[in-house]
Amino acid sequence: LTQHSRGIELTEAGSLLMDQAKRLLDSAERIKRTLRDMHRLPHGKVTLGMPHSINIALSSMLVQQCRDDLPGVKLSLVEDFTTILVEWINDDRLDLACVYRSNVKGLVAEPLLRQELHLISAPGALAGPGPIHFKDVVGLPLIMSGLRHGFRQRMEAVARQLDLSLNIGEEIQSEALLKVLVERNLGHAILPLS
Repeated sequence: LTQHSRGIELTEAGSLLMDQAKRLLDSAERIKRTLRDMHRLPHGKVTLGMPHSINIALSSMLVQQCRDDLPGVKLSLVEDFTTILVEWINDDRLDLACVYRSNVKGLVAEPLLRQELHLISAPGALAGPGPIHFKDVVGLPLIMSGLRHGFRQRMEAVARQLDLSLNIGEEIQSEALLKVLVERNLGHAILPLS
């Protein structure tokens, strides 16, 4: 600093020091904000499991929403049957899962959506379009997933409540194959439309 009759003035070295100090303070403030935001906004990898029909209905929306609202989160999507997803949650292989049942022991479950189910048949396999009662569906040769899968368990439970039993023709562990068999008129399926 240089002192004179008009007050105090920065020397050339003082002016240089002042500029550098301002930059350092600004940089420290940016680092502080970044660290504060890092602790505020979620970040890291999240692995989410969903059955095929839920995955088809929700995955693109979830990916876009995550990109827009949670840029620090890297979403990993996994598709499988409900029972497998519940096993993977219990084994810590998934962080979250959307499943077809909410009575999963030892886990916290929140209902997210309800899906309308439809009887899927080959063209001409039924009398015509329109509503069909569950009691009429159970007598048809059905192609469904195995008994250990959540959706199948739910269908079996509904049938038992009505004192009915499902007529399972084939058990298929692939929704794509299930649809092919239905298209070839080898049975009927109960699926959401998604």
